[in-house]
Amino acid sequence: HPGTPPFFRRFSQFEKLVSKLFATCGLPAGHPAIADLEEWRHRLLLEKRHAGPLAMTATAINRRCEMLQQLLDQLLTKPPYCTHDDVRILFSLPPLEVAASFRAA
Repeated sequence: HPGTPPFFRRFSQFEKLVSKLFATCGLPAGHPAIADLEEWRHRLLLEKRHAGPLAMTATAINRRCEMLQQLLDQLLTKPPYCTHDDVRILFSLPPLEVAASFRAA
């Protein structure tokens, strides 16, 4: 987004994060967020397979950046995932209890 500082992470970090969230989120079966995670796991896997050895071309990098921005906008910056410890670690944010203590000080 314009005005936001760049956020540098590898594509594989997002791929691992989404898989980990899917495996450990603790949401009940049928919860809409589970379907969202499954869709994103599938999209990231397809992109990884599609790019293959061409993953470092400008076209592939731009496509992946756009895809990851969508992932951020649609999933990772909204409940229930924005408060998940693994998401906060990826974003280099303090754990929520630490963040709450900063606000209280």
